[in-house]
Amino acid sequence: MKLLVGSFYQFPCPIFLLLIQNITSIVIFKLLSLNGKIQVEAIDWTKVFYWFPLNLLFVIMLTTSSLGMKYLSVAMVTIFKNIQTICVALGDYLLFEEPLGKGSALSVIVMLVGSIIAGYNDLEFHTLGYFWILVNCFSGASYLLVMKKLTSTSKLSHLSMAYYNNTLSLPFLCIMIILNGELQLMFKYETWEKDFNFWVILIINILIGSNMTLCVFWMIKETSPTTYSIVGAINKIPLTVLGIWVF
Repeated sequence: MKLLVGSFYQFPCPIFLLLIQNITSIVIFKLLSLNGKIQVEAIDWTKVFYWFPLNLLFVIMLTTSSLGMKYLSVAMVTIFKNIQTICVALGDYLLFEEPLGKGSALSVIVMLVGSIIAGYNDLEFHTLGYFWILVNCFSGASYLLVMKKLTSTSKLSHLSMAYYNNTLSLPFLCIMIILNGELQLMFKYETWEKDFNFWVILIINILIGSNMTLCVFWMIKETSPTTYSIVGAINKIPLTVLGIWVF
């Protein structure tokens, strides 16, 4: 769905889309909480400082990803994303003593070698692009490792963790929208008024995306950052097939 909105409909405001997803998630949590369907802990400002590093890493990861893709090809970005998986596996072992199984190690090696072979003709060197994508790799790996630490030590439920993360990310996302010029881009985007299908896809995207944070926290808690990274890399296979079929 995100691919449809970004590539097919050329929607120029990815950070704004993420903001709406987080707001939708917060509203859903609050409505279900008020109806007694779920229990979500209210924001405790004594815990905000505890969760601040995670949100800061999230913003750095998001920003540097956009900056890196301005200077590097998709092939180069894919290679570095697989390097990020190696960083996560190393951090998982050093910080949480999570051994990397033979199957996982083989998966990482195959993905890295495969992405290098696939992108060989697109390899390029751009100092600034390399800088931003390296920062993105380390911030992305740190984000998953810090999340693992928080989920293993915090007494908050998965729902409350997702609620905290989405709520605390709002001011950062608003600042990024302004700095990235997405306000002006939204007003210039003409598909708002021309295509009803765009609205259908956009709404579905928002509803699906609003639940992603909850799924991520649950998976990190129940498995490991390494497993999450490998699964995230493997899902590129069905995405590629879907992209060929749709586009």
